[in-house]
Amino acid sequence: MAAQAIHINTLALELLTNICSHLSVRNLKSFRLVSTQFECAAQIELFKNVFLFPTHSSFERLLKLANHTTISK
Repeated sequence: MAAQAIHINTLALELLTNICSHLSVRNLKSFRLVSTQFECAAQIELFKNVFLFPTHSSFERLLKLANHTTISK
């Protein structure tokens, strides 16, 4: 019986997220441009840690993240 080829777009989100955990921030930014599924996996890793400072600009960035259609999920 011949092995079936698996396309990377059919990988589970958990596997793509694991792949993303080994990428640099620069590569994650490129990785997320491939497809919406890749974007979701990369954003999980990109926004794993968000640092806030007691400044107005930091709070504005937090609001942008909270209102972003994909990241806020």
